[in-house]
Amino acid sequence: MPMAQGIGYLIGSGTGINFWDDQWIDGIILRSTFSRIFSLANKKFGKVYEFGYWDNWGWQWQMYLRKRLFDWEKDYWAHFKECLVHIHLDRETNDKLIWKCNPNCYYSPNSFCRSVLQNNDKNRELWRYVWAGLAPPKVEIFVWQVMKGRVVVKEDLVKRNLVQRDASLCTL
Repeated sequence: MPMAQGIGYLIGSGTGINFWDDQWIDGIILRSTFSRIFSLANKKFGKVYEFGYWDNWGWQWQMYLRKRLFDWEKDYWAHFKECLVHIHLDRETNDKLIWKCNPNCYYSPNSFCRSVLQNNDKNRELWRYVWAGLAPPKVEIFVWQVMKGRVVVKEDLVKRNLVQRDASLCTL
């Protein structure tokens, strides 16, 4: 597991979390998950607390779009609002950066190693099929190299200045 996947946010007042760019709702980035809503939003940057207001009943989300939604966008908008409705801000609590791979939410090198090893266990089943003898050894080795990202393709050779990008005789 890449380290970034283990990092999350515990929302408090919303003053320290970027609304569109941080993974503060179920590990998703709103800008990419709801790209159409982002493109229609009046406010493209800001902290979470800037996308709503406090009233007598608590926190209320408030977003403005540049135009009225087409019918085909309304389900998308409803899904976006459904993600927000379960999030409740707390004026008295600071936002926290948490480590999702540890039950106490604190990072430790040990918890990172454990998360990497658990992720490798998931791939172990796949590796068993690579070396199962179902294909000739040359094919198994090639598949192993592909899975490890060790097969050199033309793009890699161009980056290393070993071939020209427009070399028409190169078959790679």
